[in-house]
Amino acid sequence: MPDRLFYISASGERVGLSGPEASAGSALGLRASEWEIELSGRKLRSSSRPAREISLDVAFYTHAEADRAADVFDADVAAGTPGTIHATGWEQRAFVTSMEPSSLGHDFVRESASVTLLDGVWRKPETHTIFPQSGDEDGTKLYSGSLSAYPYLYASEIGTTHVDLD
Repeated sequence: MPDRLFYISASGERVGLSGPEASAGSALGLRASEWEIELSGRKLRSSSRPAREISLDVAFYTHAEADRAADVFDADVAAGTPGTIHATGWEQRAFVTSMEPSSLGHDFVRESASVTLLDGVWRKPETHTIFPQSGDEDGTKLYSGSLSAYPYLYASEIGTTHVDLD
């Protein structure tokens, strides 16, 4: 069964939080939501979902995996580049800013992690398909000879190789 909860570091390294390497249980802190509001008289003047810090209890099934996870989390914080925490198809940019052991056994480590959720909301990634006949960079077809010989600019058969979206 694949992990339902995991962290992908800025460098692309994956840390499972609900699978064969570790378990975060029900991860209740991730399920909470909070609005920051400003009131004016009897009205809501403004509202936003700010970044917030939550606590997440994680049991790692080997000491080596707990150490690897700490190294991955530390590298992102040191670089100032957030990773992404994924929960059942939803994702949010995050830092894991501390890990404090709460119990230690021969073959496991239970940690209390502080996770800073940066986006304030969870997003489900969307995939859009662009078909090759969508046009070239200029939106025109490549013609032999002069373009002035053709009354219209027709769609290109040359495909777009990529699209950058912020």
